[in-house]
Amino acid sequence: NTLKVAEVSGKSKVKWNSQEPKEIDIKNEYFEGKTLLMMRYEDGTYPTQFNEIFEGKSRRFEIQVQGKFLKEPSGDLYIGIEIGKEMKLGLVSASFCKVLLAFAKRINQRLHYSFGTKDNSELPHISFPL
Repeated sequence: NTLKVAEVSGKSKVKWNSQEPKEIDIKNEYFEGKTLLMMRYEDGTYPTQFNEIFEGKSRRFEIQVQGKFLKEPSGDLYIGIEIGKEMKLGLVSASFCKVLLAFAKRINQRLHYSFGTKDNSELPHISFPL
């Protein structure tokens, strides 16, 4: 599995392979820090250094971000994730996701999500204020 991490500005991209867990440096004019993505392998195992994160739990991944803002943010801060291509969900999976996301949106009305479009003019994404 490969994850591409990109700043919102899109100026830099980093590939991270789940079989070689390492921190990724993030630096732009607004933020400087690092992120670490911890993932289970496809067979359900995980690197031993992540025992306390995964042992006895069903989670598939955890993302940690640490850093400092170089300029004071104005307005709300959002966190989000985008998938680089169309999601291919079956009828049951798509319906289940829509129910879960509708429930999450009742808790946080400013949650925004999209399953994307077939032509990838809009990519699948989810974001919400911190």
